Amino acid sequence: IRDMDYLISLSSSPVGRVIEDMVEGSTRESLNFIYGNELFKHVLNFREFREIFSKVDEAEVLEWIGDDQDKIDFWFANSRFYKNNDEESIEWIDILHKLLSKSNDSQTHLSVIMAPLFEMYSCSGRPSRALSKRLPFFESLKGYLVKHNKFNLLPTVEHKKLEFQRFIEQAQQEEAKDLREQQGFEW
Repeated sequence: IRDMDYLISLSSSPVGRVIEDMVEGSTRESLNFIYGNELFKHVLNFREFREIFSKVDEAEVLEWIGDDQDKIDFWFANSRFYKNNDEESIEWIDILHKLLSKSNDSQTHLSVIMAPLFEMYSCSGRPSRALSKRLPFFESLKGYLVKHNKFNLLPTVEHKKLEFQRFIEQAQQEEAKDLREQQGFEW
């Protein structure tokens, strides 16, 4: 499991599907095996594996976590709490509000959920345009939090949204600078 090329392709390989089936079929036992296992420490760094944890039995996960804050931290760091149904629709997984209720630091955990939005791996076209397509995520998350009476977390989402908008503006400025340099003009 230490071979990086193998790890990168693991999520789309038959072995990745075996891990996914293992976690889906026997959630609690699989989580006991993965949690704290040094072999999986490197695997969990790949964002593709966040989707595997979004397919587990939520009741088993909640039972496995109990009130253990380290396991809550683990789950927020390694799971994805939403599914993209299409470009316009984001479906939030119910376990999110349950774990936020159990968390001793729900604002930090909420920030962890939003952190991948700021990551840009690749895109076709302008990065600022690709980032702008992620803005509905914030409104969707706010709607989810309101639905589950998590009003105290709305300022955290709003703060991250403003930070994200500044991030988009910075990308636009860099794109404009690159365009000027390509044209050979100093403005």
